[in-house]
Amino acid sequence: MKSRAETMLALAMPRRMSEELKSTQIVATLKACVQKMRNDGFFPVYIRVTHNRTTQYIKTDKMVTKRELSRSKEITDPFVMQFCTALILDYNEYRVNKQVHY
Repeated sequence: MKSRAETMLALAMPRRMSEELKSTQIVATLKACVQKMRNDGFFPVYIRVTHNRTTQYIKTDKMVTKRELSRSKEITDPFVMQFCTALILDYNEYRVNKQVHY
């Protein structure tokens, strides 16, 4: 059932614009990153999710050392990057398969 605001918006907008509004996609960016070094010298790996200028972090069970990071703190370890890429692909697959009902 549509809310009152959705009904008013549908009445106020031409049909073509309403259809374009329904077909817009919600875009979030996902990236593997590190934050702070722990006391034992390891950096925990996170998946950074940014949507509408809001950032949240999903902690993974992977750790990297300072040698496995570039100067700009980008992860260079291929095994950790492969794991994080697979995890991001799983998140994207879930998001694509999830159906939104209007």
